[in-house]
Amino acid sequence: WRSENHKRRRICLYESRDGVNWTRPGLSDFPVPGHDKTNIILDSKEGAAAYASVIIGPADKEWPYQMFALRAGWARGEGAPPEGTGYYRYRSRNGKAWEAVGDRVEGPMTGDLCYFYNDDDEGYVAYYRLAAERRQNDHIPIYEDAPRRSLYRATSDDGTRWVKDQSMFLTADERDHRDTQYQECVPFKV
Repeated sequence: WRSENHKRRRICLYESRDGVNWTRPGLSDFPVPGHDKTNIILDSKEGAAAYASVIIGPADKEWPYQMFALRAGWARGEGAPPEGTGYYRYRSRNGKAWEAVGDRVEGPMTGDLCYFYNDDDEGYVAYYRLAAERRQNDHIPIYEDAPRRSLYRATSDDGTRWVKDQSMFLTADERDHRDTQYQECVPFKV
């Protein structure tokens, strides 16, 4: 996070027919010096791009691909997201060329890590990580800037306005080691 390159994070596309062998397509949307074609699908002109969640909806014949991605203005002189750091929504006809849909996503997901899903029963669901409110005697590990990074859940009917699910909260308690932090847990239905 503190490197010179973190502010230039981009989201890139790789393709596979079998999930084992992957190729990097040559797309012409975001060339870089010395390379007319790259596999970049979101570059850093509107802020660093990271933590993409792609949702495929085959029933939508016109726009079958949706993506939620973190856009951040972490450095002066680099690109900045139009409405500040946060998650933005995109759509695509082919999964390669993307366009923004609306403004920054509204909701409790204010941290740097969130995964979005489409749930048949609930609409959209997001699982995100934030630092829990600090309690007396909380320990802040030397590699972190906050105590008790914890996991939360939010839901949305339309994918734009989100509400925190008060029933879901995963955090360290007095039985866990004092350095316990939840990082990048990706939930899947089994």
